[in-house]
Amino acid sequence: MATPPDIEAQILRYYHAEKWTIGTISRQLHGHHDVVRRVLAQAGLPMLGSPRKSPIDAYLRSDN
Repeated sequence: MATPPDIEAQILRYYHAEKWTIGTISRQLHGHHDVVRRVLAQAGLPMLGSPRKSPIDAYLRSDN
C-alpha cells in the first residue's frame, strides 16, 4: 500500500523541522514505525541505529 504524498510530507517535516523521533511521528500519525522508516529511507536518509548484535559475533572471524 502506498503512502499518500501529504503523509510523506508530514513525516519529513516532523523529522527535519520538529526533530521528532520515529516513534513519536508514528504515534502522531497513527501509523506503523516501519512506514516512517521507509519514507525516511526513500528520502535518502541513512538508517538510524546499529544492527543488533548476535551471540555468535564474538566467534566470527573479522578481517582485521
